[in-house]
Amino acid sequence: MSIFSAISQDLSELEKVKARQTILAKDLSSPFYSPLLFDPNIIGKKNCENLIGQVSLPVGIAGPVSATLKTALGTTKLTDLLIPLATTEGALVASINRGCKLLNECKNVHINIKNVGMTRAPVFSCQNTQAATDLARWIKQNLPQLGDIGESTSHHLTYLDSQIFQDNDLVFTRFAFDTGEAMGMNMVTIATSKIADYVTQHNSGVTCLALSSNLCTDKKTSMLTQKLGRGRWATITCNINEQLLKSILKTNSQNLLATYQAKIVIGSRLAGLSGRNMHMANAAAAILTATGQDIAHTVDISQGSLILKKTSGGIQAKLTLPTIPVGTVGGGTYLPSQSTARSLISREPVTSNILASAIAVASLAGELSGLSSLATGSLSSSHERLGRL
Repeated sequence: MSIFSAISQDLSELEKVKARQTILAKDLSSPFYSPLLFDPNIIGKKNCENLIGQVSLPVGIAGPVSATLKTALGTTKLTDLLIPLATTEGALVASINRGCKLLNECKNVHINIKNVGMTRAPVFSCQNTQAATDLARWIKQNLPQLGDIGESTSHHLTYLDSQIFQDNDLVFTRFAFDTGEAMGMNMVTIATSKIADYVTQHNSGVTCLALSSNLCTDKKTSMLTQKLGRGRWATITCNINEQLLKSILKTNSQNLLATYQAKIVIGSRLAGLSGRNMHMANAAAAILTATGQDIAHTVDISQGSLILKKTSGGIQAKLTLPTIPVGTVGGGTYLPSQSTARSLISREPVTSNILASAIAVASLAGELSGLSSLATGSLSSSHERLGRL
């Protein structure tokens, strides 16, 4: 039984919030009063059950950074990107800001973003292995029609691709859809539900065990994600000369590459990490939180991998992020504070591609700044100076 079970369902959402706050304050000695910065009548029915209030997080800004963005729509010059970061971790904003200063001074940051699609992977159970083999063949033959069925559920969906996996009497089908400006998990779930219904109706003895199997792969580390991606696939590159390494990062290419080789290459291999990076989860969590995204997708984004190479005049940096599940509509993107933070990113209207670009920029900035702190031995002193009272 819920501690809130005595509250009448006939009350308005705001009245329910006040009633829950009263119960918490009286029974648990845990007052939770704060002015709501959103409409509880929407939030309580759409975004959060058993609503009792809100928490507040500090938001800092890193940047600006200018970059060249290439997508399927063409090439765009991104000017003076700002990165909103919601965090309570001292030194994080300062570190990413230092990295942003470096990237901006390079004047050669290039970002390439491909929309590889939001995915859902239903799993079907068949009567035996041969029946599963027949179903896999049938699905492969009918993929164009299944894609059309998925698209029929929303004007914003475009079928992109699919993969079929069989394990004994089970068949997994991973569908990918372009979901426009939405992150799109709910859209794709509805689409694959209709597809699954069609599959079971036209194949006797087949049942859909789960609409979402782990092959999606949502909010998990996965080698499949490394190969196929999910949401946006981003690559960001730049060349950094020795003078900038010395003046901004206080190191040089030799020391930075030695630290990179030991930590990111060898250390990641020994640890069995699927993403080879220093702390991309920091940048991902801070931006997702600030801009109204699904924060659990920090796991997905943190699978990015960093490559540093020596050049004749310094180093070349390349960061690959195979999955950036973000959107500018849906979820919590419409909330006032989050919408405002997102609007700070660009002078132009912020699209999902621009939001993904901001995450790529912040991630690379954080990697370069963090690694240089390790290379110079200043990581501990920086956290002690900026992260402690």
